[in-house]
Amino acid sequence: MTWPYLSITCKFRHLPVVENGEVIAILDITRCLYDAIVRMEKAAEQSSVIAAAVEGVERHRGSTASVSPADPVYVAAKKMQELRVNSAVIVSLSGTKIQGILT
Repeated sequence: MTWPYLSITCKFRHLPVVENGEVIAILDITRCLYDAIVRMEKAAEQSSVIAAAVEGVERHRGSTASVSPADPVYVAAKKMQELRVNSAVIVSLSGTKIQGILT
C-alpha cells in the first residue's frame, strides 16, 4: 500500500518522513493534495491555451491572401479584409516565387 492510500483510509493528516531512523520532516497530506490540485489546474489552463492556439491556426489555414506585384495596395487590402487576415503574400506573376509580404 502507498502512503496516500494509508493516509486517506486511516485518516492520517500528517506522516513522518524518516531517514536513517530519524524523523527529518512531517508530510502534510492536505498540503500535498492542494499542490496536486494547483498543478492540475495549471496543466488544464496550459492545455486550453494550446488548444485555442491550434484552433486559431486551423481556422485560418488555407485563408492566405496573395497578390501580384502589379496589384494596387487597395486590392491587397480588400483581399485581406475579405479573408480576415492581417497580411498578404506578394507572389510573382508566374505564381511560383514569393517576392514579399504586405502587412
